[in-house]
Amino acid sequence: MKISVERVPAENLTPESFVREYVATNTPVLLQGAIPESWAPCLSWTPESLLEMAPSELRVKVAPLMEDGRDKWVEDASLWPGRHDVKLPGVVHGNLVLAVAASRIEVSLADFVASLRKEGQWPALYADGAANLEKSFEFLRCKLPGFPALGERLLFKRTDLWLGGETLSTLHFDNVENLFAQLVGEKEFLLCPPGDTPLLADGRLRKAYATWQASEGSKGNFERKAEGLSDEAVMNYAVYDVDDPPEEYAELAAQLRKTVVTVRAGEVLYLPFGWWHQVRGRPSPSGLCCSAASFFQPFFVRLQPKSLSLTGPLLRGAAAGRAEATNEGFLMKGTPGAVLETQRGPVAGSRFGRHPSKRSKC
Repeated sequence: MKISVERVPAENLTPESFVREYVATNTPVLLQGAIPESWAPCLSWTPESLLEMAPSELRVKVAPLMEDGRDKWVEDASLWPGRHDVKLPGVVHGNLVLAVAASRIEVSLADFVASLRKEGQWPALYADGAANLEKSFEFLRCKLPGFPALGERLLFKRTDLWLGGETLSTLHFDNVENLFAQLVGEKEFLLCPPGDTPLLADGRLRKAYATWQASEGSKGNFERKAEGLSDEAVMNYAVYDVDDPPEEYAELAAQLRKTVVTVRAGEVLYLPFGWWHQVRGRPSPSGLCCSAASFFQPFFVRLQPKSLSLTGPLLRGAAAGRAEATNEGFLMKGTPGAVLETQRGPVAGSRFGRHPSKRSKC
């Protein structure tokens, strides 16, 4: 099945039809004119305006990135000192780790802005979500009230902010519904449907956090230390680099149903629950790339005990129940047709079914 993402004027949809046509069918869509009017001034933000809006001497927590803007990647565990005999539930490949460029560091906002301009002795720095509108960047919270109106029939969680320059977020999926608004610059999304999960996930990956160390006369160094090996094991990241798959994964990578969509300033991408996405940030001429993601409780949910090395079965979640309760009759229960792939069985209602070459047993 060829995957494509359509561009749709938000004025052609209501919150009810948005849920019926896209959320309930787990279908991404690029929405034009969906950003709230109150957010419009954010489209003109620059590194300098961030300084002007912030309290003086503000310090923020941000993530140092590799030179190419990467935040995470899979690598050989033997590169890391420390214990490798730790048995973590769900981990299949104990010889691999999901390396994180570095634990977050605290810098002055002025230094963060300097990094956006590629000035000073800092690596690329990224304010990468993690509830940062409630923490380091709370001074911007009043600039982003509410959320895009098409999400009114979903259960709102929070809005996170992404502020950076040239960035690359590794292929992964999230267990939320996401109305992703691009404010400044562009974001390029490489997308794969949930049905491709058997081609990408192969057990949980142990996370390992590098440490960034300042170094006089350079932009510092990233170091692997024993204390960086964590007891966290995640299954929402691809086990290989889809742009350069190793030989043992080349056949699976060739079967991926990939599509690429560019979200421009002023547009909103609806990114459904479970969709794999790799995101490349392209800043405006000012050096800033800025996005605001409004997260909602998922329409679908997964039962995912940490002991499992496979993604769990999908069920309709709280958001589905609320939509049906508040809009009686507008959703068709048990919609016949395609199914959303899991490794434990299907759920009705999705346009993007299981991958034909990787069928799973119920």
